[in-house]
Amino acid sequence: MQLDIDRLIAYFGGVNALAEALKQQDPEHAASTAAIYKWRTRGSLPLAQLQKLTALAQAQGRPLDLNAFIHQQAELEKNTMNTNNRVIIFDTTMRDGEQSPGASMTKEEKLRLARQLEKLGVDVIEA
Repeated sequence: MQLDIDRLIAYFGGVNALAEALKQQDPEHAASTAAIYKWRTRGSLPLAQLQKLTALAQAQGRPLDLNAFIHQQAELEKNTMNTNNRVIIFDTTMRDGEQSPGASMTKEEKLRLARQLEKLGVDVIEA
C-alpha cells in the first residue's frame, strides 16, 4: 500500500498552504516547501512528517483518515497495455498436471492454483 501524496497535500490546500500551516504549528521543525515538493517527487514522506500532518489535521479540527489516501494494491499492479501488442497467456497447468501418473489435486488445491495464476495475470486457465 502506498499513500497518494498529491491528494494528501491537496487536502491541506496545496504545497504552500501546507508548508505555512506546518510552520505555524511548529516553527522550528516545519517542513519547507522544497521538502514537500520532494515528497511529491518521491511519492512518499517520512513517518515523522506523517505524524505532524495528523497532528496538524487534529489541531485544525479536520478529520484525517489516512485510509482515504491509500492506493489500493490492485491499482498499483494494474498495467495498461496496448491490445495490439498484447501476449495472451493460456495456461494448461491443471489439465496437463492432472494427466501425469499419480498426480491429482483436491478442489481446494485447484482453487488456490487458479487464484495464484489469476494474480500472475494469466488470461485463460484450462482445467
